[in-house]
Parts: sequence; C-alpha cells; structure tokens
Amino acid sequence: ESELLFLIAKDKDPISRWDASRKLLTNTIAKLCKSSTPKLPTILIKMFKSIFSDKKTDLSLAAQILRLPTVSYLLENLPKSSLEIIHSTCEFIKSELAHNLKQEFLDCYHTNNSLEPYDLEALSISKREIKNTALYYLINLNTQEIFDICLKQLKNSDNLTDTIAALTCIANSTYS
Repeated sequence: ESELLFLIAKDKDPISRWDASRKLLTNTIAKLCKSSTPKLPTILIKMFKSIFSDKKTDLSLAAQILRLPTVSYLLENLPKSSLEIIHSTCEFIKSELAHNLKQEFLDCYHTNNSLEPYDLEALSISKREIKNTALYYLINLNTQEIFDICLKQLKNSDNLTDTIAALTCIANSTYS
C-alpha cells in the first residue's frame, strides 16, 4: 500500500497515478467489506492530503484520483461482496473522509468555486470538477452548513455541471 501511495503522490505519469489510486481504493474497500468493525485506514487520509497539498497536479486528475471507484467497477472486481455491503462500505469511507478532512474539502471547494460566468476553458472545467468532488464528500457531514452550500450552488449555478452536482448531493443527503 505504501508503494501505491508513493505512485499516487509522485509518479510523473498521470495514468499511473490514477491507476494506483484505483488499486488503493479498491483494495481498501475490499478489506473494509470483510470487516465487522470497519476503521478508515490512515493511508487513505494520507493519500487525500497528498493530493490536496500538491499544487502541481492537474485539477481534473486530482478529482479523478479522489473519487471512489464506481459501484459497477467494484461489483466486477469484488465478486464475493454484495451490492449492499459495497454501498455501505463506500458510504462509510465518504463519511469518515469528510469528517477527517473537512477543512481540506472546504478549502478545496471554496478555492475552486468561481463566481465568474460559465466558460469552457480547461481550467474552469477542472475547477468545477474538483469543487464538485469536494462537495460529493462534504455532503456526508450532514450539517446545515454543507446543505446550505449545496443550496447556494444550486441557486447560483449557471451551468448544468454545477446544477447536477448540487442536486445529486441534496438528493443523496440524509440531512433533515
């Protein structure tokens, strides 16, 4: 796992970095699916912190590295785990990461939340992608603060990417 973390943080090839993140996340999810008392491995926190602190990494790549593998990918690669166990494990990971890295996710969100009009420049697209990835984790905190951020993004959105991200977070939130 430490080799994968090194590749994620330092490899010059973006595909290798992304692939290492998939392996680390998938391996972690596989282990947690088998555990009766799951505990978030510190290596995931280190992985996320390394991405947040790396100002040289392309923001779209960072967003891809930070995203959990899809459920369909996990079902294919973890055939002995049920859909329910995979889903609950992923929810556990998102919640634990959000609680452990709240400030980092908030900083990422606010740093990349542009008030400029919508444009199709690569940097703007990347900023929307990483910002919405941060929101994807933050909504798991189930707080008024984060719910209000989602509502504000929904209200002020001038593009479908931000609208869908805010609606998805609101729809998947358990905040009441």
